[in-house]
Amino acid sequence: MAGQKSKKYKVLIVDDEKKILTVAKKLLSSEGYEVLTTDNAEEALDILEERGPIAVVLSDNRMPAMRGTEFFKKIKTICPNTVRILMTAYYDSQLIEDIVNAGEVYRYLKKPLDFKLVSQTIQAGIQQYERNLEVEALGEDLLRLNHEKTELESTSASLDATINKLTRVKKFLVVSLIGMAVTFGIYQVFSA
Repeated sequence: MAGQKSKKYKVLIVDDEKKILTVAKKLLSSEGYEVLTTDNAEEALDILEERGPIAVVLSDNRMPAMRGTEFFKKIKTICPNTVRILMTAYYDSQLIEDIVNAGEVYRYLKKPLDFKLVSQTIQAGIQQYERNLEVEALGEDLLRLNHEKTELESTSASLDATINKLTRVKKFLVVSLIGMAVTFGIYQVFSA
């Protein structure tokens, strides 16, 4: 956890309740996070594109103009490593299941919020974000290594072909030299 505090992570909170935005921003800022807030999903998407990378997005489900399912799907597309956390005062198991599955939501928090739990969830979200970045980096390394392997295999095949060609040339030259030596020896015998 100490490594987390040395790096200033960005957390985006999206809720149309100003009080939640104010309290959450104050709490999370005091814990060392750079906290961005907005009261609508469209602006949140703009923030993600313009101010990223954002480690964690904590968003209400019921927002004007865009519901959580659509919003979390868009976040997943724009910033796949960003950890998405849903908060809502309404319990509809099918809706929550849809949001979690479609938007790959990391956690679900029920309103009214317990801000101690919010803080713990954000910390866990930051750890998940770091794992997401590590997996992405490992994936990129794997692609690079696979590309290098393919190039080495191609170079190896080319070298094998060159070695085979040189081996054939060597055999031809040896046979030619033996033939020349035999011919020279026969010539010496008959010229003497």
